[in-house]
This record gives sequence, structure tokens and C-alpha cells, in this order.
Amino acid sequence: MWLGASTSGYAIQFSISTIIKELGYASAAAQVYSIPVFVSAAVISVLVAWLADRLRHRYSFIVFGILVVILGYVILTVRDNIPTGVRYMACFFATCCGFIAQLVALM
Repeated sequence: MWLGASTSGYAIQFSISTIIKELGYASAAAQVYSIPVFVSAAVISVLVAWLADRLRHRYSFIVFGILVVILGYVILTVRDNIPTGVRYMACFFATCCGFIAQLVALM
């Protein structure tokens, strides 16, 4: 379980600036626009890890994270007629939920 979740988390971590650059931003702007993605992923990951530990239930959080990561990747893959804001939102989905699944599976 952890291997699949960590692969998604690391893949988006190393390629998020390239993905944002493909949305039409310059290289420097893509680096700047990746900051909110990682900050929100860190905050949401800690909150979900705390909630999963408090509830003593991790499986549904992992499944939820993986399903939303799939949604984010589908939006990023199907680029025809999808606005830039929605694709940027998909970056948040893929990063935040990828980190959620990775962190909760590791606990």
C-alpha cells in the first residue's frame, strides 16, 4: 500500500513545477505558483494524519486520497477544453491527496 501511495506523492513532488509551467506560466512563475500547492499539502496532510490517528481508522483516508489523486491526474491528463484554473486546482488535488495517502499509509 505504501509503495503505491509514495510513488504518486514523489512523482507529483518532482514534476509539479513542470506541470504548472505547461499551464502557460514562465519558469519563475511556475516555481512561485508551486509554493501554495506544497503549503496546502503540508497543512492538509498533518490535519488528516491527526484525524486518522484520533479516529483510529486509516483505510478510508487512504482510499479517499487515492481516489482524489486519480481525479486530479485525469483532469491534468485530459487537457482539451479545460480552463487553466481547473487544471491548477487539479494540481492541488493530486499533491494534497497524494501526500495524504502517503502519510497515512506510513503511520
